Amino acid sequence: MKKVVQFIVLAVGVLGTAYSGFCGDSGKTTLNLATNSNYQPMIDAIIPLLEAKGYKVKLLNFDDPVSIDVATEEGSVDANLYQHLPYMDNFNRVRNGHLFMVKPYLLGSIMGMFSRKYRTVDAIPEGATITFAMDGSNKDRAIRMMCDYGMITIAEKPASGMYTVIDITSNPKKFKFMEMDLYQLPRTLEEVDASIFSACYLIAAGKDLSSAVCFSKDDVDFPCGIVIREENKDTQWVKDIMEAISSDRLRQVAVDAFKGAYRILF
Repeated sequence: MKKVVQFIVLAVGVLGTAYSGFCGDSGKTTLNLATNSNYQPMIDAIIPLLEAKGYKVKLLNFDDPVSIDVATEEGSVDANLYQHLPYMDNFNRVRNGHLFMVKPYLLGSIMGMFSRKYRTVDAIPEGATITFAMDGSNKDRAIRMMCDYGMITIAEKPASGMYTVIDITSNPKKFKFMEMDLYQLPRTLEEVDASIFSACYLIAAGKDLSSAVCFSKDDVDFPCGIVIREENKDTQWVKDIMEAISSDRLRQVAVDAFKGAYRILF
């Protein structure tokens, strides 16, 4: 009887080791991936690649960007793709988070100023209303972008670590600024003079980039990639996700789906 028990224990141990080796560390077989509509083409494309490795993949699509990171921090989401690195860093700083963006980074986020009325920066008139995101990292970027194009001047260093409207030292054309939820910005184009947001949001809305007044010059400083809890960065399942999503096949998916809204980094 003792030999039978020992055989069963040994068999279970061997099977467990084999199963773990197939589907990642600690026998992890299910992956909860989160994204939004902007990045979904890439997540859709890696699901069959991960399923071929033996994973069961559940896709969660969020409308609220903060909720994706909260869910990842709490563990109900294993990995997400939807944000640039400064946005993630700001989440960690504000919420004492432990999120980590895995290398290689995938996409350089290109921000644009878009308008239905004007074609150039110089054409935007005095008193024009310009919208941009209310979250810290995207607001900071929009304000610096306007400074890069000579629309405003800003303080040498932001008072709070990221630029806000209080750091604008000169606004010669007396532009009016409205801060809004990130996802609402493309909808404001019919109502305001110009809006500043990531180019991918226009592509996701089924539009092209022809309404761009100008584009940011800093996309390499805003890389986007797979975000996980830092404690998981060396796990096999993370390696499997990265192998799938940084493949030549996924690069072509990104080129076809994003139509110039990102710089491809892999």
